[in-house]
Amino acid sequence: MNNLNATDKPFSKEHESVDILLARQETTDTREYIDVKLFCKAEVKMRAVEYLNGSTEKVYDNGDFILHLHLPESEHLWFGTILALGSKVIVLEPEALKERLRERAREILDTYK
Repeated sequence: MNNLNATDKPFSKEHESVDILLARQETTDTREYIDVKLFCKAEVKMRAVEYLNGSTEKVYDNGDFILHLHLPESEHLWFGTILALGSKVIVLEPEALKERLRERAREILDTYK
């Protein structure tokens, strides 16, 4: 923000409860969603869970885990997060997402040839 000015005017905003806001969002959300299953290495657990906000389906003895995600297909943040986690995550499902990642990897490689 630029050119802010302090004033002596008080400001207060009352918000509806989180439950009401989420329920309203769900009824008006027209985005397409996909279900994604990832195999994640233990070392990225904090980042994967926090940034991707999925549910852990299985945890292995060494700390590696399977993460299930239900994501808006057209949003880019989660896709970029998966790319950023690199070889520490493997997409198990769906096949279309695996192909999308392969294509993006080819584009990146071609850029740096």
